[in-house]
Amino acid sequence: MSKTFLGVSYIILAIPYVGLIGAVLLPIAWLVEGRSKRRGAWVAAGIVGIVAIVLAFAGLAMLASAVAPIMSKFSTMLGNPLTTTGASPASALGERLSKELMMAIRSSAVGMAGAVTSMLASAIYLAFYIMTLVALYQAGSYYGSVMIKIGMGLNVIALIAAVLAAFTAAPALQGGMVAHHALALTAAGLLATLVIIFIANIITGIGFLSAREPSVGEARI
Repeated sequence: MSKTFLGVSYIILAIPYVGLIGAVLLPIAWLVEGRSKRRGAWVAAGIVGIVAIVLAFAGLAMLASAVAPIMSKFSTMLGNPLTTTGASPASALGERLSKELMMAIRSSAVGMAGAVTSMLASAIYLAFYIMTLVALYQAGSYYGSVMIKIGMGLNVIALIAAVLAAFTAAPALQGGMVAHHALALTAAGLLATLVIIFIANIITGIGFLSAREPSVGEARI
């Protein structure tokens, strides 16, 4: 059933290291669920998410194409780590590789297109995430599931925590004692966001898996 697919997608999304698979499956699951239940908002959310995933893969492919020549020189760089600054070989190598990758992206039309496409994909996936909050509220009412609504509420809290962490990120880059405290707040905010999202996705997934299909007269939206 489509709700089972959706529940499994949320649980996979919560699992470390395989969450990326869940991020890809989730828009498809919402599209399938929306078409199954004839809910336009759910279908729209799925389509927006799928567009974001396609753009993300396209952007990554372009970025990979732009930096491929630099990565092919990586073995040579290992033999010449540039330690004249007094930094450790690993640190010098990482700094050199980072600079050359950025130069390769900025000097290549494909690389710049990949960077822009990736940022656009991130923005669209954020829009998808917000749309799923509305869809989760509706789904909670449709199935009469408190767990789905709790998952939606936790996702809202996670979004607020992420926004607060983003506001403290700028002072964290300025240096000094203020930056030290801002960095601590940013790290705490990000950690709280990740923990809340993990719990929210597990609860949401279980909510869909345990929800009972309503009869025609019971459907609440």
